Amino acid sequence: MRSIERFSLRETSVQIWNQSKCKEALKWRNIEVTDKICASVKEGEYICSFHEVRFLVAQISPLPHWHVVGINSFSTPFCDRSGNPIVFFKVDKSLDWINSNIDI
Repeated sequence: MRSIERFSLRETSVQIWNQSKCKEALKWRNIEVTDKICASVKEGEYICSFHEVRFLVAQISPLPHWHVVGINSFSTPFCDRSGNPIVFFKVDKSLDWINSNIDI
């Protein structure tokens, strides 16, 4: 049986980037962004570490429930500064991989 890592949930607001801005910010890594979500926080707010940002959740209308829409992929250097995104895999684009790799 796997051990379960314990962590506390924290919340902050992020700004979701459009795909063209995301692509421009990640062009130095030659990364395809169609399966990614780029987001940023207010300058000086540090939530950039992989160990701190795990999931991107959103309320999708008309449902009042929270849904996991992104799983942390990586953070760019200085992602606590404007112009540097936190990058998430889109859950809906990754369901086949997620289902084949979960151990339930």
